[in-house]
Amino acid sequence: MQNLILLLLFPLFSFSQLDYNKYVTSNHIEKMTWNSEKNHYQVNDQMYRRYVIYPEADQYSFNFNYGESEGVFEWEFIGKDELNMDKYINSNGEKIIINHEEKEIWIFLNYDKEINRYLNIKVLSNIDFHVKKVDYIPQTKRN
Repeated sequence: MQNLILLLLFPLFSFSQLDYNKYVTSNHIEKMTWNSEKNHYQVNDQMYRRYVIYPEADQYSFNFNYGESEGVFEWEFIGKDELNMDKYINSNGEKIIINHEEKEIWIFLNYDKEINRYLNIKVLSNIDFHVKKVDYIPQTKRN
C-alpha cells in the first residue's frame, strides 16, 4: 500500500513548478552577451540592484531597482530540464530558467535563428523566496 501511495505522489513532486504563493527577490544581476569570435558568453555588466518577480500561473510582473523599471509578461511553464530546473517561456520569446539549488534565475533574451542561440542572458543570483502577503478582509465584510 505504501508503494502505491508513493507511486501516485511521485509525479506530483517531479513535475512541480514555482510556488505562485511566493515572490522572488534578487540583489545581484549579471548581464552577458554572446561573443561569436570567442564562441562563449561574455559578461558585460554586474550590478548590485534589487530585482523582484511576482509569479503567477500565466504571467509574472517584475520590479527592478525600486521602480526604475517595471513590467508584466505572460509566460508558460515548459517543464523541468534534466537538471531539475524549472523552464518557462514568456510572451516575448524569452526563456526563463529557475535553478532552485544554485539560487539563480537565468533569463535568455533576443533569440537569433541564424545561429540558433540567444544573444543575451541576465542572471539574477542570490534569489530568495518570500510568502506573498494577502490583504486582510475583516470578517464582517466577508461574503
